[in-house]
Amino acid sequence: ALQGLPRPNAIFIGGTGGSMLETFKLCWENLRPHGRMVITAVTMETISHTFELFKTLGTKPEILLMNFARNKQTGPYTRFEPQTPVYIFSVTKDHA
Repeated sequence: ALQGLPRPNAIFIGGTGGSMLETFKLCWENLRPHGRMVITAVTMETISHTFELFKTLGTKPEILLMNFARNKQTGPYTRFEPQTPVYIFSVTKDHA
């Protein structure tokens, strides 16, 4: 998908369908120096795998944990129902 396109300044990865390693490598190689990569993860496997991938590059990502809740009617009352937490990894590529 990146073939023929200019090298990106920023890449967002989410929902790789099990092809995280291949997607990560291709994107990291094409990301411009000082570009930013952001990856979202919701499963423990993806969270762990993403953290390890950044470690192997010698980078330390900023990691945010976002918790969401959606309103839901319970009789005459409105309550919040928790949704799946999302981990957001963000790192700047500091070398060519």
